[in-house]
Amino acid sequence: FVLDRSDSLPREATETFLQYVRDAADAKRPDDTLGMVVFAKESRIESLPSPTFVPMEVHSVTSGSQTDIAGALRLAMAAFPPGSGKRIVLFSDGAENRGKALEEARAAAAARVAIDVFKVIPPLGDEVLVENVVVPSDVKRGEAFNVTTILRSSVTQDAALTLLENGE
Repeated sequence: FVLDRSDSLPREATETFLQYVRDAADAKRPDDTLGMVVFAKESRIESLPSPTFVPMEVHSVTSGSQTDIAGALRLAMAAFPPGSGKRIVLFSDGAENRGKALEEARAAAAARVAIDVFKVIPPLGDEVLVENVVVPSDVKRGEAFNVTTILRSSVTQDAALTLLENGE
């Protein structure tokens, strides 16, 4: 099991995932081995694969400001016991900002490692996003022109938009 502990995920998500892992541990066959990797900026082995693994809580500390899914997948693949069937269950919002998870997933597939993904969608706060600003590519000095702005908001609200050129 590979658990995202980055700042983009609410801490309650960890308990949801741990309950999923506990349920999987209860349903496993006697010869199955389970282990856990936790990650954010760096990855840590929380528990090496073992037939007696039952997660109670996460003890590993990671720097939550970044998300390196690729590094976590690499570490999980390296932790598999030789000759075992290999499956990774990834629990993440997918908001990576380090590494290249897709490349690592392709390497996992080539090594016959199955990856199941539980995508967590964190709740949005009251946010406004400037999605796009469109301006003409060529304007003559003193010529009037249109600026089109596309804004997205997670809630209905009034907003004021100020457009500045050189601070004016």
